[in-house]
Amino acid sequence: MTKALTPGVTEALTPGVTLAGLRRLDDLAGGADLFGYGAYRLRRAVRALSGAGPAGRRRLLPVLAESAQLAGWLAADAGRPADGLRAYRLGLRAAAAAGDPTLGGHVLGAASHLLAEAGDPHGALVLARTGYAGSRRHASPGLRALLLHRAALAAALGGRPEAARQSLAAAGRLAGAVEPGREPPWLYWLDGPELAAMTGRTLVALGRPRPAEPLLAAARRAGHPRSAALYGGWLARGHLQLGEVEQACAVADAALLDAIRAGSLRAAGQLAEVRRRLARHAHEPAVRRHAALAGAAARHLPRPAGPATHPADHRAGRRSPPVTRH
Repeated sequence: MTKALTPGVTEALTPGVTLAGLRRLDDLAGGADLFGYGAYRLRRAVRALSGAGPAGRRRLLPVLAESAQLAGWLAADAGRPADGLRAYRLGLRAAAAAGDPTLGGHVLGAASHLLAEAGDPHGALVLARTGYAGSRRHASPGLRALLLHRAALAAALGGRPEAARQSLAAAGRLAGAVEPGREPPWLYWLDGPELAAMTGRTLVALGRPRPAEPLLAAARRAGHPRSAALYGGWLARGHLQLGEVEQACAVADAALLDAIRAGSLRAAGQLAEVRRRLARHAHEPAVRRHAALAGAAARHLPRPAGPATHPADHRAGRRSPPVTRH
């Protein structure tokens, strides 16, 4: 069982919920709760496209690409990376058929993030660089900065520090030009604190925890429990790199509570990695206390989502038809 949805979220999750509405709900609830709704919206977009004429296809292809990107993101957050990659492949094909390189870049950036978290930094770096190269001429400052951050993290995780530093520096030069109100609607969440936290995460991956600390500490914002949990995990890892075991445990304690609020398997997995690193200091009282808290919290953390079904969709098992140009 996953956690109960935030009051008001259940009422909003009707068959008529908009794509923008589902994106906003992703701030409040995790993929384990929302994965089925993302898959449902994607199936609706596929069916609408399959019955449309040429004019309708031109209008619906970008909708399909956006729906696929969000469905893939929710699947990854629900602990279903294979479903996420399938959705991203469909989204990339739809963006290409629509002639929209920016949407294609965004889909590739999301897929890069999935591979980085799944332990394939080389593949993640290839996707991030491909997305950046293909969309940079048309992309907003925010999308370019995001793709550079994806590349920086992948390079850092893959043991390529110079490439990571170059991408991080290039992303930093764009940060001042990012204005959330002028970004595409699917980047509404990208702002200064988020960009700073992504910088901090990569700095920890590069083994530079001291400058990362203030950037990650500011990432815990009201209404963003998943980000707080994920970046809290990176902050705890930074404290461990500095030998600050007690501080690492205190941060991990708070992040664990945020992971429960978020209902995100990604966040839970990040904190499991923190506990694995803390095990080297098992003799420390703070580590024993955190282990006890994690044990008590285990039943409240999300588990992988089940099949992507929706009560309003009686054709949930249908395969998606191919996206082709007309």
